[in-house]
Amino acid sequence: MATATGRTARTHAEDDNALFHAHPQPAWVCDPATGAILDVNAAAVQAYGYDRPAFLAMRIDDVVAARLGDLVTHHRKRNGDVIDVKQTASSVVINGRVARMIVAVDVTEERERERALLTSEKRLRDLIDATSAVVYVKALDGRYVLVNQRYEELTGFSRDQVLGRSDAELWPAPFAAAIRANDLRVLDA
Repeated sequence: MATATGRTARTHAEDDNALFHAHPQPAWVCDPATGAILDVNAAAVQAYGYDRPAFLAMRIDDVVAARLGDLVTHHRKRNGDVIDVKQTASSVVINGRVARMIVAVDVTEERERERALLTSEKRLRDLIDATSAVVYVKALDGRYVLVNQRYEELTGFSRDQVLGRSDAELWPAPFAAAIRANDLRVLDA
């Protein structure tokens, strides 16, 4: 019975080890007390450019260049490139020793696209605010999602007062109904 249990535990450990090493995302195991990297999978070796012995000689602080927020950090690759990484960590027991397994997902391109989109949106807002025309955008339900400075000047409402609200929440009922009827005609056209 003890042999069967030992073999089952060993088989599970071997399966876990095989899954770890075959995982498509970069992953490593580190000592939570010292930060020493205890094991690393092939995806991490390929993504970061360090060979396995070099990785195993490192501490987690050698890889994590800076913390960016909740789960995103800057990681330093062997070639010096710094990438944005979303990581998850979980406790594991390896050879009777508690360790942390970290799985890292490179989100550099995603974050670059987000930054480019924010820059583009800022340019659009600046352009819309620079015009002397009244500019506003509404969702299909009639709630404002964008107004420019000229809208604020002519109506006396600030963006904070307008965004997310409908005309029925801003204007007297007859005027709001007329605006909504016009909006619906535009949508039908």
